[in-house]
Amino acid sequence: MIDFEGEVAKRIQNKELTGVVLGRIDMGRVVDEVEGAEVGVSILKVKDGEGELYLPGFDESVLGSLRLPQGAEMELDERQKERLGRAIELRLPPLVAVHLALNTDRNLEEYGPAMEGGEPGYIIGVYGEPGQFKSKSMAILGQVWGRAPEIEVETVGFDSYSARGVVDYQMALQAKREEIGRELRPEEMIEAMKRVDAPGQEAKLSLKETLDNYADSFKGGNQADIYLVDLPGLGDRKMDGFDVLALYGMVTIVAQRGRDEEATLLGYVNELAQFGGMMTYELMLTDANRIGAFNELVSRMVTKEMADSQVR
Repeated sequence: MIDFEGEVAKRIQNKELTGVVLGRIDMGRVVDEVEGAEVGVSILKVKDGEGELYLPGFDESVLGSLRLPQGAEMELDERQKERLGRAIELRLPPLVAVHLALNTDRNLEEYGPAMEGGEPGYIIGVYGEPGQFKSKSMAILGQVWGRAPEIEVETVGFDSYSARGVVDYQMALQAKREEIGRELRPEEMIEAMKRVDAPGQEAKLSLKETLDNYADSFKGGNQADIYLVDLPGLGDRKMDGFDVLALYGMVTIVAQRGRDEEATLLGYVNELAQFGGMMTYELMLTDANRIGAFNELVSRMVTKEMADSQVR
């Protein structure tokens, strides 16, 4: 789903992520029998400020798919493997499973399982250069996709580099909808979001702090169907763990429309009104391939470890 043209492509080609990805475990590849996509799964170790952090990484056999970055070969110890195996049994999305199992010492039993028959929530990021109105487009996505029956959509702010985030815009849209008692028209969405004031300076949370906050929403087995994640814009900052997550750790939409706010946002609204259902379905299928491959390969790894220990 990522368009690797323009500044994003240049910066990847210039190897700005060299030194950010410290290690890599290749877990193997799985071919999805329905869609036919081959999905490779890795666990990446990345720099996060003064520390290190584990993230999932995916490599799909589709046109335009970005190859996973290289890193020093590494292994997980038995405790890490056991925790990761338990996290997938709780039907947590790969990002949440890896974070809770490998980056924290939290009690995994507090996070699941999901309700009977429930599937892991699909995580879809919005990424790109500043000036593309990412946070506002995310709020619109949440409104439009959230109208689908029996689908719970949750917007999540990962962009701590901005003083205004998707949650602020989402609240403005909800307040306006409650005020007039009906769904908002495109122009009304844009006008409502123009009234959002910046609350102050940006927080600049680390990736670990951001993921810690996000994981809290999964306590007790709570999961939405779709999580829309507002990722930091590239801009002038150095690429870091947030970019590794955007490029390799989740299905991502690149916001790339133009500098005119009203025309850009109207374009998003009109496109989503026409193609929203199909786009949502295709993104969910893509992420389902990744979730399935991740869970299968983790299960294989844990089962093999148990078999090897019995042989010894």
